[in-house]
This record gives sequence, structure tokens and C-alpha cells, in this order.
Amino acid sequence: METQALNVIVADDHPVVLAGVRTILRATPQLHVAAEAQSVNEVYARLADTACDVLVTDYSMPDTGEADGLSLIAEVRRRYPLLPIVVLTMMANPGMIQILLGHGVLALVDKGSAMNELPIAVLSAARRRRFISNSFRSKLAMLEGGITDSAPPPRLSPRETEVVRMLALGVTPSEVAERLGSGTKTISKQKKDAMRKLGLSTDAALFEYVRAQGWLG
Repeated sequence: METQALNVIVADDHPVVLAGVRTILRATPQLHVAAEAQSVNEVYARLADTACDVLVTDYSMPDTGEADGLSLIAEVRRRYPLLPIVVLTMMANPGMIQILLGHGVLALVDKGSAMNELPIAVLSAARRRRFISNSFRSKLAMLEGGITDSAPPPRLSPRETEVVRMLALGVTPSEVAERLGSGTKTISKQKKDAMRKLGLSTDAALFEYVRAQGWLG
């Protein structure tokens, strides 16, 4: 008896990427691309009018003018708590990967690779099994203890949290030091310690982490 293919909704704001994902998934008999979306609002619309077994979505769709990233994932989780989500992303820092997994994402695929792992990720997610691209796993291995299914996101101290939040808001290190009654060298060290814990290497990645956590107000 022939098994019915899984209905997959694919979301990405770049038409070329969307076409590539469509081609990869259609080459797998067990998968059927039921609908596509190029914005956050289109994701909600397609989920409302299309039967869906797995959602495959880009993490960042900044050109759409709508709340993407964790806001999108959280809203999908709220509306469809049992829907498996596969996220395509180029953000390979361990901190963000841990956050996404903590928000119920079942599979993470490296958008910067050939994405030949994507069909496996979708099938794994449909079976409620976690899948993480090999390139991301190597990043996670840099965190002490690696990752398990129950591994919590890396945690910062209250002072480290306040320091990175203020820096992300545009407060200068000297102003942060003055407000917290500390020295600029101490602030710099706390920032570096926070980035090391989170597996982040750039200020841009740190800002994205702070934004994802909702610390910008």
C-alpha cells in the first residue's frame, strides 16, 4: 500500500532560495510541497488554508516588514502547538541554536550549505525526531558538554545579561561602566565572557541574540 506524501509548507522571502528548496523537496517521493510563502503574514495565511504536516521556514525574513525569527516561531507554536517546524538559517552560533531548540524547533538546517540534508530533516521532524545539520553540530560541540535533547540554553549571570542588553541598546562601554558603577575593563571582560558562553564571535551575533531574547523592550 502506497504511503501518502507529507504536506510541506515552505517559507522564504528570497525567490531563488524558495525555488531551490522546492526542487530539493520535490525530489523526495515522501514529500509534497503543498504551499509556499514569501512573508510572515503569508506563512500564517497558508497554514490557515492548507493542510500541513511540516513547516519549513527561513529564520530571518527582514525585508517583509513583519516580525520574523523567534516571533514567527512563537506565534506558530501558539496557533499550531503540534506542528513540526524545520528552520533554515545561516546563524551557526551555539547560543542561537540552543534558543531555537528551546522554542520547540525540531530541525535546524544550514542555509549556507548545499542543503542536501533538508529532506532528512523534514522526515525526522515529521517523526518528532530532532535533526541538526552536521555543520551546526560541530559548532555546538564547542560548548562544554555539547548538547542533549534536554540541554538548556547557555545562561548568563544577571550582570552579564545587563551589560550585553545595554550594549545592544547602543549604550557605550564607558556609559555602561558609569551606570553600573564598574570599570570599562570589567565591562569589556563581562561582554567577552558572555559571548564565550553563548558561542558568539561578533557584535552582530550578540545583538541578534539579545533581540531574540526580547531584551530590547
